[in-house]
Amino acid sequence: MNLSIEKDYLQRVYEIIKESRKTYGELKKCEFHIHTPASYDYQLIEGKLYKDLTVEEIIEYAVDIGYLSDEIKNEIIENLSYYKSEKYINELNENGIPFEEFKEYLAYMLIAHKLYKEMIEVAIISDHNSIKGFKKLRFALEEYYRQRIKGSENRKSVYLFLGVEISCSEQNHLIGIFNDQQYDKIQEFLNEVIISENEGTYYTSQYIIERIEKLGGLSYIAHINSSKLYGSQLYNKKLFSTNMKVFGLTNLTVEERERNRLKNYNKDASKKLGVIYEGDSHSINTLGIKNTWIKFSNIDFASLRKAFQDHQINIYDASIVS
Repeated sequence: MNLSIEKDYLQRVYEIIKESRKTYGELKKCEFHIHTPASYDYQLIEGKLYKDLTVEEIIEYAVDIGYLSDEIKNEIIENLSYYKSEKYINELNENGIPFEEFKEYLAYMLIAHKLYKEMIEVAIISDHNSIKGFKKLRFALEEYYRQRIKGSENRKSVYLFLGVEISCSEQNHLIGIFNDQQYDKIQEFLNEVIISENEGTYYTSQYIIERIEKLGGLSYIAHINSSKLYGSQLYNKKLFSTNMKVFGLTNLTVEERERNRLKNYNKDASKKLGVIYEGDSHSINTLGIKNTWIKFSNIDFASLRKAFQDHQINIYDASIVS
């Protein structure tokens, strides 16, 4: 084969490979494991519990991070009695706006602000034992897009997946992700298995995984690098023989250590499970730091399921993407 023919052949092979890769979709920057004011231990401002913050503190913070201008801040402060009034709350309800007070509205808008600022394209909410924050964050993301992004930038609204972090009996934290069209069914499921939003459930991770699968959801053990895997040897062997496709890490440098630990229970799982690099964010300033990149053909639950199943070609961390 002469040089020109060989070059033409290699170019055709390259184009075929390039086109075949496109069929898997485009890489999207994803923020896994987001907490919101619906989590009992949410902070918003790092080092302070959200429930202890005053609306005045949140307004000042909103200026600090660039969400509010000084002019708008002063306008809000002048009318703060209105924003704290029963009339304002009634107006929220009448307009189908899913917040209980101005403080909550502002907090969720700050989460949206930071996600857009960090160029996040896909987000997965995972509050502790609750999905109460899902509709609120989705509203904030859509409202922020309508107010500040649409028409001015070539961007789409951040897509939010419905998720929950369930605290299980052996102290594993399990992430469940669902099609949001099943919101009511998922709430019924949580009503059944969750004892309290602080404590979680007395059921095991294995049992909860089986229930999540019956609901058509996806599951993985969150931040496995901080899990003690308290179950017995026999139990953990069974746990890591379930249909999980990935596990979560909040520290990528310990991946090899965690895979070696999993070898004690299931050698195949230790090799085959993919990694979700997750933020486990409880405050605004921790959003957008630890991200997973996923290939989506369409951004929907079916594509996320496909990405989990074929994680070797669909899920990456930033070090590989860059």
